[in-house]
Amino acid sequence: MGVKLWVVSKQEPIVVKIGGSIIRAPQDLQRISRVLIDELLEREYRLVITISAIKGITDKLITLCSGNKKALEDIREIHDKFSSELGLSGIYRDHVLGLNRELEEYSSKCIDSPEAMDRVLSIGERYLTILLAEILEHMGVRVRIAWPWDIGLITDNRYGDASPKIPVALINIGESLRKILDEGYVPIVPGFIGSTEDGRITTMGRGSSDLTAVLIARTLRSPRTLLLTETPGIMTADPKIVPTARTVDAMDLVEGERASRYRVKGLNQKTFLYLGEYDGEIYISDLSFRGTRICRGCRRPGIKVIAPFSHGVSAIGWGSGEILLKTSITGVQHKIQLGDVEAVIYSDEDKEELVRRLHKEVFGI
Repeated sequence: MGVKLWVVSKQEPIVVKIGGSIIRAPQDLQRISRVLIDELLEREYRLVITISAIKGITDKLITLCSGNKKALEDIREIHDKFSSELGLSGIYRDHVLGLNRELEEYSSKCIDSPEAMDRVLSIGERYLTILLAEILEHMGVRVRIAWPWDIGLITDNRYGDASPKIPVALINIGESLRKILDEGYVPIVPGFIGSTEDGRITTMGRGSSDLTAVLIARTLRSPRTLLLTETPGIMTADPKIVPTARTVDAMDLVEGERASRYRVKGLNQKTFLYLGEYDGEIYISDLSFRGTRICRGCRRPGIKVIAPFSHGVSAIGWGSGEILLKTSITGVQHKIQLGDVEAVIYSDEDKEELVRRLHKEVFGI
């Protein structure tokens, strides 16, 4: 399905999260920037952008903090390649040089200090925020980097899995970003990162750039939150298990939250915990703007996702229990738990094979 952003009021900001999975080479960042300009900015939509780290960088930063010094060389090599090919210069180059010094200083401290580790882990997002700002500026876009500590994205001090302090973080973010937007700039916020009240950098858990985007959308009352990723939305099953899996057209927030518990690709469980009263629409899509729509009013009967877990398989979607009862799976010796939005099959059978069988019966493919 198309995201159809053109039906949105151009006075209301759209929040766009750029996932690290679609940034593997310098050219990817240029291509994404051009898409944002051509499809959104030139159509006079107001944007707030949040961005993840280059694909694989966070893993390398974690490895570095486990004592692997070679990871430092790998990170430098990747970042240097991006900086060189994209022609980083001026104040943006100075920012990156500062990050390099910080990485060097904290690369040994982070082994024993959760606080230092969060500072190191944040470098991936901070680096790419700087690069995106320069690229968009060179393309004629008025941008402003909005660091979490500057806009008041306040969290607790649970390093590695910090949680935003509500409502103070929402109030701060809203006031800060509205001011930037009203001055005619596109704010760029690094995802994944927060700050304690006394200014220490925190990270909010893997995949939490989505959480950053939703917090921004919630406080700005954005009608659309666009999460850009490498896949065209949420799939009916893991394509590695079911190659014929197809994109889910739409699901409601209850279905989305339930699917996130099973680590379905594209869904971050922590994000759903902070949706609050947000009543906008979340789109998970690739750069073609085709994908899955998630919203409060998206409730439709039918199984949306089939996912394995350690003790069996879950079928998620309103009416899944009734649907499951009509399949041959119930005739096999399994323990089955039926619910309104989820039906769970507990089985010793090979989980991936069970997913394939159930997917075939439910979706015919």
